[in-house]
Amino acid sequence: MCTGHLSRRGLLRGAGVAALTAGLAGSAAADPVPARPLSGPGATLRWLGVAGWELSMNGRRVLFDPYLSRMEYRLPGTSSIDERAPLAVRPDLVDRTITEAPELIMVSHGHWDHAADVPHLLTRFPAARVVCGRSTAFLFEASGVPRKRMIVVRGGENLDFGGLSVQVVPSLHSMTGDHAYLLPGELTDRPRRPRTLGELVEGETFAFQVSFGGAREVLLFGATNYAERELSGLTPDVLVASMTSWKPIHAYPARLVRALGSPPLTVASHHDDMITPLDSPDLPATVGTAGPAAFRAEVAAAGLVTKVHEPAHRKPFVV
Repeated sequence: MCTGHLSRRGLLRGAGVAALTAGLAGSAAADPVPARPLSGPGATLRWLGVAGWELSMNGRRVLFDPYLSRMEYRLPGTSSIDERAPLAVRPDLVDRTITEAPELIMVSHGHWDHAADVPHLLTRFPAARVVCGRSTAFLFEASGVPRKRMIVVRGGENLDFGGLSVQVVPSLHSMTGDHAYLLPGELTDRPRRPRTLGELVEGETFAFQVSFGGAREVLLFGATNYAERELSGLTPDVLVASMTSWKPIHAYPARLVRALGSPPLTVASHHDDMITPLDSPDLPATVGTAGPAAFRAEVAAAGLVTKVHEPAHRKPFVV
């Protein structure tokens, strides 16, 4: 959950360039050419809406913050969060989009728009495991997920799955306009089974860098904030950046891109309205364009280089 909605190494050369250019049609033509060229095959990314992503390469598949139920979260007539709103998970909507089994599900934090659909996915795909923080693990346990299905992390881990690795990066959640966190809180024990949105507290927040055998490194954030010192040494090929409002965060785009050594490609995320069904004809109109435009402008003004791509819901593209 991020505040904008809730006030609440370069691109491929040679043949690879042609494929990537086609895959990223719609990116701004004025974007500068990245400085860190890559070669070889790429990873496939698919935006699931909100901060959710599916990543696949070489027969490996992982999910990040998969949330497809897109339930109503607002108090009537407002854009404020209704903490008492019932959790209305829609397994049918989830199953229409997630059709192939992931081996891992990474969860950045415990809010409903990142974690609510994960228990269902773990039930549907019994070989999958979830990587999450301690508080989020307690929430999943309360929802019936066995502990043996969880990889509970503290931040700083680099998990090896044989040809696939996941680096866990301590991070921060987005902030409101008055520099507060939404639905904060950490758990020290298993609560009752969550029934409302407000019971899914933030807990610990992480970013995840996924490496497919060293061929592609993709760094994903679930919120529009970060702890800059924790990014030291990270040079991802692809940055998936949350683009809700960053007004309370000093120089959010420029500091992020600079800290990561100017990733060749930045992909916008968490910039839709969070509630319009994925099969609605109105869905494209719910995707915010102001965030990516401002991100481009602020990065360019700082003299930095990254190509910003604006994805379409559920449309795979290769990076």
